[in-house]
Parts: sequence; structure tokens; C-alpha cells
Amino acid sequence: MNELSQRDSAIFILPGGIAWDEGKNKEAIEVARVFLDSGVPVAAICGATAGLARGGLLDCRRHL
Repeated sequence: MNELSQRDSAIFILPGGIAWDEGKNKEAIEVARVFLDSGVPVAAICGATAGLARGGLLDCRRHL
């Protein structure tokens, strides 16, 4: 995660999985927050969507 750069990315994609329910992806949520704040779209599926919601990242954002 440390090597990711929102300046060099068109999108940040988060895969699903049970790790989201176990709280093991806190770093990914913070990276997603930085990307979203920079205007980079974030895509998520399954457990990752729930993780973004728990992190408050979907509260004030349009999401499909």
C-alpha cells in the first residue's frame, strides 16, 4: 500500500473477502480515503463495500 499513488492512478479497486469483516483492511480504507479526497474513483465489491461503509467513506458520496 505504501507504493500506491493517487497521482499515478485512474482508479483504486478493492476486492471482497472475509478480511473486511475481521477488520484486517484498515490501511486499505485509509488509502481509499486519500484517493477519494484526491478525486480518484474507488471501486469495491462484496466485503470491501461494507468496509468502506463502516469507514464512513460512503456517507456523503454518490455510490452505485
